[in-house]
Amino acid sequence: MSSSAGSSPRFDPQAAAQQMLDLEAAAGQPPGAALVPAQTVPEAPSGPPPLPPPGAFGVPSLPPSLSDRGNARLFVQMHRDQFRHVEGLGWFAWDGYRWKRTGGEKAALWAAGEMAEEMPDTDPRGIFSNREIAQHKRRTLSTTGMKALLTQAKASPDLSVDPDRLDGDPYALCTPAGVVDLHNGHLRKADPTRDFHSRATSVAPQRMDTPRWHRFLTDTFGSDPEGEEMIDFLHLLLGYSITGDVGAQVLPFLHGEGKNGKSVLLDIMIQILGDYADAAPPGFLMDRGAFSEHSTELTELHGR
Repeated sequence: MSSSAGSSPRFDPQAAAQQMLDLEAAAGQPPGAALVPAQTVPEAPSGPPPLPPPGAFGVPSLPPSLSDRGNARLFVQMHRDQFRHVEGLGWFAWDGYRWKRTGGEKAALWAAGEMAEEMPDTDPRGIFSNREIAQHKRRTLSTTGMKALLTQAKASPDLSVDPDRLDGDPYALCTPAGVVDLHNGHLRKADPTRDFHSRATSVAPQRMDTPRWHRFLTDTFGSDPEGEEMIDFLHLLLGYSITGDVGAQVLPFLHGEGKNGKSVLLDIMIQILGDYADAAPPGFLMDRGAFSEHSTELTELHGR
């Protein structure tokens, strides 16, 4: 058997080079053109390098400038999902499903102090000296510095909320489990960037049998056709009451002899609705002339 090695054609480098040139010409490129796009080197950005975002790599950040304005910008960047400021009402803090007013002022002040304490002692960019940073931290940690920080931060579009937006959706019911769309009963998780609720029910919605509730209704209104009609109307009335819609202009009165379920019904609704319901003080609807203004009581009606 003869070997085929002797009959194999030898590699011709000149022919291979010509073949590559022919391929380039067929592709519309001039001979010697690069087969990959030319790489451009980006221009170096002017000015100092930007600071990393707060908490990047586990390292706290410095404000963009050593000033009250710079502190406010850093506070907004760090806490835009934790705090809101409502004109005329003050600071609110997010508690997982609503914006809570109680304790909001103290929480914002404490967060401002923690932010100042966690500022690094050196500037990784080398713009601010260690001495400048130390002086800035001392001033920021003072009560005056923290209040100045919050005064500017509350004007930020990311933190400022118009009072009309707070609890402004009449068909959104805030609960510990999320927000219920009262148009269709759908429940979704509360989002601090889109939901501005300060009121919430005390319990989360869930399907369950309520034999004790139905027995109370039949004991109170009866099980005859007239009683069933009254129970149906009561359910309609209570359902309407959890919306913020006042277009029907309904002011119901519960009347009857004592111990017929009026107080029990109201107590149950107040317990379930939580922040959305409350007992008005005596004489709230009465005209008292010069003393007819109920500023505190009217403020408490916000969102209810």
